[in-house]
Amino acid sequence: MTLLTVIISSSLIGCGQAFAFTLTKSGATQQQRQQLGAFPLTGIATGPASHECASGLLQNSTTKKSRKMGSFVLLLTAAKPALASANIISSAKDLLVSQTATTTSTFLLTRILFLRMLAIVYMAAFSVAKFQNKGLIGDNGILPARNVLDIAEHRAKNKARRRKEWVEERKAYTSPTTIVERYKNNFLDSKAMDLFREKFWYRTDGMERPLPTLLWLANDRNKLNPWLDGLANIGLFLSTIMLATGSANALLILGLYVIQRSFMSVGSVFYGYGWEPQLAELTFHTLFLVPLLSMDPFFGPVPKLVIWASRFYLFKIMIGAGLIKVKSSDIKWKPGKMPANMSAMDYFYETQPVPNPFSRFFHNKPKLWHRFEVWSNHFVELVSPFLLLIPWRSATVAGGLIQIMFQMILISSGNLR
Repeated sequence: MTLLTVIISSSLIGCGQAFAFTLTKSGATQQQRQQLGAFPLTGIATGPASHECASGLLQNSTTKKSRKMGSFVLLLTAAKPALASANIISSAKDLLVSQTATTTSTFLLTRILFLRMLAIVYMAAFSVAKFQNKGLIGDNGILPARNVLDIAEHRAKNKARRRKEWVEERKAYTSPTTIVERYKNNFLDSKAMDLFREKFWYRTDGMERPLPTLLWLANDRNKLNPWLDGLANIGLFLSTIMLATGSANALLILGLYVIQRSFMSVGSVFYGYGWEPQLAELTFHTLFLVPLLSMDPFFGPVPKLVIWASRFYLFKIMIGAGLIKVKSSDIKWKPGKMPANMSAMDYFYETQPVPNPFSRFFHNKPKLWHRFEVWSNHFVELVSPFLLLIPWRSATVAGGLIQIMFQMILISSGNLR
């Protein structure tokens, strides 16, 4: 119940911010704003003055926006006891004052919602990791993590040995000609750099990608199960904090990122699906979305560059998903005169990894409907993503709603996402 109270209270803070913005944009007079409850003192309108002003706005307003604002005042006044019991009025005070004074969006409430949604994703991911990783990559798992670590360490030792031989040959046949070159060679050949290369840079997978993971710190690689459980538990703890508070700092996000990368490095095929690196990439963007140390959810403003980077991240994923379909040799995703053209959705629901109870309902739809689904998929993945990059709010909102609706349809028709 406490967690539920926090979530509902934060939603009401969002209403308060929207109301303060409406006061500025609706044409309410300065006298009306002053009557609405002394924002600097409480953050929420209270008392007879607020009721009188709200009623006056409802009766005398000539615009729809002003009438909505008057109704909202009454709603907030009625919600005053609940807000006070949740101890959030004082935390919302400064935000309401600042939003009354300016119409520039700060994306603070958007960040709170985003962090909570990301926390839910991580709670699901780490819950699965806690209950499945021991059977998949544990000490007696299908593909034990220790095998990945042992192979990577052996590869690193071989690379370090070859480089040492190369350095000896270089010293025998050449000598630095400038002071800069001499200092560069001394730095690159130092023991510290040799240790960095052998313990990190040379520890790679078969595609020569570094394998950063906290499991390198384990003393006994035959007993990694406690490490797997411990990392999952820490991840659950951090994501629970983020969900409960709607806030995070760079240290918390970095913790989530490091744990996710730790599992990805040793997860083999079980962590090779596209959603795992996409989650890590989104978490990396989030590092720059939150304060360095502060856990204040209203610490701001949110950097605009990170907002656009996140939009481009979504644009890149959706465009990539669409292009891989139309550029493939599979005619079921392409228009044409053959019966198989545009027929991908005829078979999708019965061949997806984990169908749900509604999959049968969608599968039994007419073929004409399935053709419409394919065209709709191409529109969502190849056309609508461009709306996310248009610097007009109506365009980005439309693009976001299209993507949300698309994901909800995918979730309702199957568990693929």
